[in-house]
Formats: sequence, C-alpha cells, structure tokens
Amino acid sequence: MRTKRYHTLALVSVLLISFSESFALPSKDLARARAKWIKYVNKKPQKLEKLYLKQALMVLPEENIFGQLPISQFVEEKQNFFVSMATTQSDKLYEHSERKVLDTGKIYRADIVENVTDSLFYAIAWRKVGGDWLRELDIILPFTSEKVSATYELDSLRTLWINYANSRDPDMMIKTLYYRDAVYLNGSEMSKGHAAMTKRFDFMRNPAFSINLEVQDICSVDEQMVVDIGHWITGEYVGYYLIVWKKELDDWKIFLYFNF
Repeated sequence: MRTKRYHTLALVSVLLISFSESFALPSKDLARARAKWIKYVNKKPQKLEKLYLKQALMVLPEENIFGQLPISQFVEEKQNFFVSMATTQSDKLYEHSERKVLDTGKIYRADIVENVTDSLFYAIAWRKVGGDWLRELDIILPFTSEKVSATYELDSLRTLWINYANSRDPDMMIKTLYYRDAVYLNGSEMSKGHAAMTKRFDFMRNPAFSINLEVQDICSVDEQMVVDIGHWITGEYVGYYLIVWKKELDDWKIFLYFNF
C-alpha cells in the first residue's frame, strides 16, 4: 500500500509540475474578474449574467441558483445579502489547466455607517472562454467564530466514498454519503437528488474503473459546514474535486460535489 501511495503521489506531482510549466498563474486576470463582479453586484446586478457560464451554479447558505440569468435576477432581488461587498482576497488558486482554475478566499463586506468589516468565504470554479474568465461554480458562505476540526471524520468518509466507487456501487455511495437533495456539478451539467446523481455516476459500474481522492485543503466555514478540496485520480488522469460537507445532528454528509 505504501508503494502504491508513493507512486500515486509521484504521479500527481509530475502532472502538477507539467501544469505549472505550461501556463502562467492567472492571478491578475482573476483579480480583475473578481473586481468586476464586485462592481456589478453593487451597481449593475442586471449585468452579472455576463460573468457566468450559461449553466453556472451559485451556492448560498439557504439557496442554490442554477443558470446565468436566474443568478443575475436573484442577486438583483436579494440585495440585502450582497450589499456592501467591497473587495475580495484570494487565499489559494488550484490550477487544473490554462482554462480551468479553482479559487478560494474571502469577500470583505463593509458597513460604512457602523465602521465594521466582516468577511464571507468564497470558492469559485473558473473557466476561460475566449479571453474571459467566467464562473461555473460560485459558492458564498458566511464565516462564523465557531469552526470545526473534522479532519479525521472526513478522512474516514472520503475513504468510504473511494471504497464504494471502486466496488462498483454508486447506489450505496450516494445513499450513504449524500443528502437527499445533494447536488453534483460537472461540465456545467447539474444533477440534484439521489436518482439523478446515481444515473450520472453509472460510469463507476465499469469493471475497469478505479479512482482515488487525495485531499489538499480543508476549509472550515462554521461548525456545521466544511469545504474539502483535492485531486481525483483515475489512471493517468488527474483533476480537482470540491466537496461541501454539511453536518446534520452527528452525521457529516455531502451537500455538493463538483469536479473538473
């Protein structure tokens, strides 16, 4: 097992080095794209759809909004949540390719009257279309002072996910580990609920299929929500996954699964 894990990590390292050598980190371009989003949110929400892919998903504390036009309309209607968003700070970029990047960080919201600034957590899946960086996935969640350390629990659940996947049993994987209204987003196609997700994961029944998940970062948003980011690995192919885990009572389950 140690040798197998060593080769897996070595493969990930080689592929990531090849990614980094093939293109420059687009941090400045993404900073400009985030700044434009802040401007539109505060002054031109009706233009926000231009900053999203047609089949984009926005995830908020109590809402999932799918589609560039519904997202734009929702932001315009719910200005009380988005008002006073002042700036963003990227904490980390995860480069899948020259046209696909995961971006996590903070949105700072300022109350000029009260002279108080608070922050929100963001995670964005960017895709470059032509010369523009557009949002495929847009997660915005409030931070709280109560954080959770769930590394051991999530490691065990992630291992269980891998075991179900490699045992050709997506039905049990989804039934055991996913909320009933959980969402899967891949290739700008959204599937919601157990039945739709089981159909999407049907490829796992292929006898030749094998997958591993290698966690990179755990972002604790509050005591009941954690964002888990890492690599999926199948044979020679490596990509990124993002999982939003939510805790209900004593059980952690998957609320959102995204990959590219």
